[in-house]
Amino acid sequence: MCRAIALTGVPNVMTGGGVFMNVKLNKRLQELPDVAQIRFMPSCGDETNPIGAAFHIAREAGERIAVGDGLYLGPQYSASQEVFG
Repeated sequence: MCRAIALTGVPNVMTGGGVFMNVKLNKRLQELPDVAQIRFMPSCGDETNPIGAAFHIAREAGERIAVGDGLYLGPQYSASQEVFG
């Protein structure tokens, strides 16, 4: 990763995929001296590729990207509501 940062000059890293579900690896990556900021996509499937592409295209178009609190976009239920029944 340090070599990629040196070649590109980009110290901010966004990861995705199954390799980055490894907590010990992620900790070591965060501790690399060349990494200014690192984010880990909380998903290990191929759906992270189009999400990253959409963010890239939006930023190139001048859109301001708002980072949400999570990936769950479904309905919310209170503890008193019966979800399965």
